[in-house]
Amino acid sequence: MKQPNQKNLGFSLVYRVVFPVGLTVVLFLTAFYLIAIPSLKDHLIASRREMASELVGTVHTLLENYNQRVIDGELTLEEAQERARERIRSLRYGPQDKDYFWINDMTPIMIMHPYRTDLEGKDISDFVDPKQNHLFVAMVDTVKKDDSGFVDYMWQWKDDSTRIVNKQSFVRLFKPWNWIVGTGLYIEDVNEKIRLIIRNLIITFSVILVVIVLLSLYIIWNGSRLLQERIKSEQRYRLLFENSHDAVYIRTYDGVFLDWNKAFEDLFGYSSDEFKTISLSDIYVHLEDLDALINTVNKAGFVQNREIQFKHKEGHIITTLVTSSLQRDEQKGVSYIQGIIRDITELKELEMHLAQAQKMEAVGRLAGGIAHDFNNILTSIYGNAELAQFHASENLQASSAIQDILIASERGSDLTRQLLTFSRKQMVKKSILDINTILKRAESMIKPIIRSNITVEMNTSDSLWLVKGDPSQIEQVILNLVINARDAMEEGGTISIETSNIYYDQPVKDGRETISPGHFVLLSVNDTGSGIPPEYLDKIFEPFFTTKQEGKGTGLGLATIYGVVKHLGGYIVVQSVLDVGTTFRVYFPSTDQMAPATTQVEQKAVSTELGGQEFILIVEDDNAVRTVLINTLHRYGYRVHGIDNAEEAITWLSNQSALPDLVVLDMVMPGMNGITFHDKIRDHYPSLRFLFISGYTEKQILDDILTRNMPFLPKPFGPKVFLQKVRSILNR
Repeated sequence: MKQPNQKNLGFSLVYRVVFPVGLTVVLFLTAFYLIAIPSLKDHLIASRREMASELVGTVHTLLENYNQRVIDGELTLEEAQERARERIRSLRYGPQDKDYFWINDMTPIMIMHPYRTDLEGKDISDFVDPKQNHLFVAMVDTVKKDDSGFVDYMWQWKDDSTRIVNKQSFVRLFKPWNWIVGTGLYIEDVNEKIRLIIRNLIITFSVILVVIVLLSLYIIWNGSRLLQERIKSEQRYRLLFENSHDAVYIRTYDGVFLDWNKAFEDLFGYSSDEFKTISLSDIYVHLEDLDALINTVNKAGFVQNREIQFKHKEGHIITTLVTSSLQRDEQKGVSYIQGIIRDITELKELEMHLAQAQKMEAVGRLAGGIAHDFNNILTSIYGNAELAQFHASENLQASSAIQDILIASERGSDLTRQLLTFSRKQMVKKSILDINTILKRAESMIKPIIRSNITVEMNTSDSLWLVKGDPSQIEQVILNLVINARDAMEEGGTISIETSNIYYDQPVKDGRETISPGHFVLLSVNDTGSGIPPEYLDKIFEPFFTTKQEGKGTGLGLATIYGVVKHLGGYIVVQSVLDVGTTFRVYFPSTDQMAPATTQVEQKAVSTELGGQEFILIVEDDNAVRTVLINTLHRYGYRVHGIDNAEEAITWLSNQSALPDLVVLDMVMPGMNGITFHDKIRDHYPSLRFLFISGYTEKQILDDILTRNMPFLPKPFGPKVFLQKVRSILNR
C-alpha cells in the first residue's frame, strides 16, 4: 500500500480538521454577531436597569428610615434631610465606583449631586443635554405620572466637554419630602462589556482552533502536560490543606487518622507520631457525639457545622464546629471520612460574656427601680420615727423601740445605696485621685475589721498614675474586697494589697475579661483563704448572690464593686483556686488630668437653729413622703403647702400673690419631672429657691444637677438632716 506523502498528509489535515473547524467557527461567529449580540445587549441593559431600580429602592428605604426617625422625634426634618443628603452623596457603585446617586425636588431644584456641586440649590429646569432635552424636567414628568421610571438623555462630562455619552437614568419620587432620587447607567459600559466578550470569544475560538489542529500532532505532549497539571493541582490542594487555619483531617471509617494538617495538631496538642496511636475516644468529650456524627454521615453522607466538644492533650475543653463527609474509593473498595474542624472556643466565651453583661444590665435596671421605691418608703419611716421619738422622749420603752426603727432604717438606707451603686445610678462627684492616698486613708478603717489571726500586707507602687472617680466609692471597693478576703479565711491567713501602673498597647486577655489598650492603675487584693468553687465564678458579681451562711452577708458587696468599676470604665478580674486563695484585680483607667491643689476653705457653720416661719412649697408625688415632710416643717414652725405633681404646682404658683421662700421638689414624678418644672418657671420667678430630692434618677438629670450646682438631698433622709438642709438654703 502506498504510504501517503507529507503533502497529502498536510492536505488531509487541512481538509479533515482545519477546514471544518474553521467553517464552524465562522458560522458560529456570524450567528453570534447577528443574533446573540443584540440579544445580549438587550439583556445587559435590562439587567442594569433592574439593578438601578433596586439600588434606588435601597436609597428609598434609607430615606424612609430617616423619615421615621423624624416621626419618632429622634431628629428634626432638617437634621434628617442633611444626614440623608450626606449619606447618599457618599454612595458609589459600578466600575471604578463611578456610578452615583443624585437628588432633586419637583421644582426642579438640585438638592444634591456628588459631581455637580455647582448645581446644588439651583433651579435646573433649564438644564439641557447636548441634544437640548430638558432632562430634569423630563424626570419630574416621569415621577408625576408613575412615581418612578427611566429617562434617556445624553450626558456631557463637566471636566471634559468633548466626552458625551448616552445615559439612561432611573428616578423615583420620595413623596414625604418631594425628593426625586435618581441614578444612571452608561450605555458605553454595556457596549464596552460586549466588546470585551466579543474579543474574548474571538481569542477563545482562535485558541480552540489552534488547539484542535495541533491536538493530533501533540497528543503525547498533551498527555504529559495533563500529568503535570495534575501534579500541580495536587500540590495546590496540599498547600491549601497544610496552610488552612482550620483543622483538616482524613481518617478511616474505624477511626485511624490517615492525614491531617498542622492546624489539626495545634488544635489538639498532639504530635504527628502521637496521632498515629490515639483513638477517637481520647479526643471526644462526649462519646455520644461521635456516635451521632457517624450515624448522620452514614445516612446523609455528610454533616455540616455540628457543635462538638473535644479534649485537648492538656485536658482543657475545646468547643468546635465540625463539617465532615463520607468518601469512597471505588478502586480500592474502602470508605474514609474527611472533615474540617473550626475552633469556636473564644467565640462561645464571648457569647457567654455578652449574655452575662445583658443579664447584669437587666438586674441593674431592676435594682435601680427597687431602690427608688424603697427610698421613698424609708424616708417616710425615717421621718415618722424621728417625729415619734420626739413625742415619746419620756417613754423609755417606746423611745427604745423607735430607736430600733431608726437603726433598721439606716441599714435599709445602706442597702439602697449599694443597689444604686450596682445599678450605676447613684449620684457621684468625680475628682482626680491617687489610689495610694485612698488606700492609706482606708487603712485606719481596715484594721478594726480584721481579726488578729489575719495579716495585712501592703505593697504600693511609687509614682502611681492618677485616676478619676468618687473617692468614697473607691474606698468602698477597697473595704468590700478586704471584707470578702477576711470572710474567706476563718482559720487566719494573709491579705496582700498591691498597686501598680500598667499599660497595654493591644487587647490583653486576663481571666474572663479582655482588657482594652490603655493606661491603667491596677489594684490587686489577694487572700490565702478557701477559694471560690469554679461553678460560682460566673455568678459572684450578681446582686444577692452569696456563698456565706444565712445572715452573714447581703450578697451586694461584690455587686457594688462591679457597679463602681464598670461606671468608671474599668475592669475587675477574679482568679481563684480552692484551698489556695483568691485574687481580685481591679483595673482603673488612668487620667492625664492633674489633681487640684488643696486649699483651706472656711466652712460655714451649720445653724443649730432648725426652725423658722418661712413659707415652703412641697412638690412630691409620694403621699407618705409628702406627709412626713409637711409634718416635720409644721413641727418646727414653718408654713407649708403640699402638691403631688408639677403641673398643678405651676397653676398654684400663678395664682399666688406671695411666692414661697423655698420649693422642695422631687426629681422623678409622673408627667413633668423636677428639672423640667424648674426650667419652666425660673424665668417667671427668678427669686425662687429650690431644694431637689430624689431616691434615684437618670444619669443625665443627675449630671444636670451637678453642672448647675443645685441644692440636692438624696433619699432616704431623716427630719434633722432635712431641716438642716432647708435652713442652710434659707439662710443664704
